[in-house]
Amino acid sequence: MSTVNRQPVVNRRLAGALCGWLGAAAAAQAPAPWAFFALPEPAATALAVAWRQGYDLDRSGECGASRVLAECRLERARATSPPVRASGLQVHGDVAVAFVLAEAGRWPDAVRFVQALLDDARPLDDDTIDLAVARCALAADDADWLYPGPVLAGHARRVLFAGGPFAHGVAGSAVELQRLSPARVRELLREPVARRGLGLGDLPPALRETLGAALAPSPWPAPPAANPRRDPQAPAAAIPHPRADAPYASAAFRVPAAVDRLALAVAVEAARARFVVAMPPSAKETLARAPRLSWSLLHGDPLVVAVRRGPPGAGARVPHEELDRWLTGLSVGPPSAAEVAAARAAVLAELGLPPWSPEQAEALAASAPALPGRATSLLLARIRGVDAAGVAAVTAADSARALAAVLDPPGGARGAVVPAGPAGPPVAPRRK
Repeated sequence: MSTVNRQPVVNRRLAGALCGWLGAAAAAQAPAPWAFFALPEPAATALAVAWRQGYDLDRSGECGASRVLAECRLERARATSPPVRASGLQVHGDVAVAFVLAEAGRWPDAVRFVQALLDDARPLDDDTIDLAVARCALAADDADWLYPGPVLAGHARRVLFAGGPFAHGVAGSAVELQRLSPARVRELLREPVARRGLGLGDLPPALRETLGAALAPSPWPAPPAANPRRDPQAPAAAIPHPRADAPYASAAFRVPAAVDRLALAVAVEAARARFVVAMPPSAKETLARAPRLSWSLLHGDPLVVAVRRGPPGAGARVPHEELDRWLTGLSVGPPSAAEVAAARAAVLAELGLPPWSPEQAEALAASAPALPGRATSLLLARIRGVDAAGVAAVTAADSARALAAVLDPPGGARGAVVPAGPAGPPVAPRRK
């Protein structure tokens, strides 16, 4: 296609993208339950729904119940709706999100799927609930025992937030989940909860009208506050692991309620880039789900966790010393203006927030597999109040202040997963 012939197409696509941006701007001014981002000539329709339910909001003795509810809703929609191209979910501290993807022109299938997701009055049999509980309990057990990264993050939560709603494993409690009965799950499904939705791609007026009636406007409560530390510094803990072939050391820090989250997102990205250059990650760290530095703006994480894998046969002292040198370097020399500029660009690229260029809108519209992830990110960004302009405005000084407020070694928690066996501590029995 020649440039002359292509120009009207690009203009139509830009107009379609602008319609989506204007709809999002209107949603930001008023807490409407739905936001819609229409794309020009889209390949599919992606819809995402969020519930204000998550691991940090679960009742005492039921940590992980929010994941069970999300699994039950998803299974109910899959069983009672027409086939769709893809569907899935994710659960975080104070929000659960489910998505559905349907081919362009088959948006009614996506709408019926969402209607089934939202209708908690629909029946659920005991087997469906029991299977959901079992899957969630297994995931919680894996996070607490199997993978060094989540094991260390869960340990840090229990140390830094002892006695509060954040003091749990990253996927809930397997023991508590196994106590959930079908009757209790149905009871929890009947409780009122704030909900939000977002559409991306092929969004004709009939879809918007139908979904607009599916959710009533309601306030979205603020995220829970982190309880204060009870002691100035917790001792480091060595957690024996029969599958680890090398030590994994961690340093974790609470995120204060008053810290600028956008500045922290840029600061963490800049610190991560410096960390990776100084200590390149290994494939085994990926298998261990132990990223160099983890914190998510969209997920609302209450802590920042740094992990370093040490050499096989060595103790945890070596990777802990490497973490100390990295932390000292950040304290003495916070990210420069150039590092912050690169981090801003990386954060903006990862978030993929509008406004999009015509080329970006065209690429997104043509890639159906990318729509669910983008729809989920847009919905979480809307809930968190994140926009591209705010990220782009972060300065090096903002970044330095955010890092100084978070990376406070005396107030952090240290841990290590160490090999168990002849060269390590005795193997601790796996929890039943």
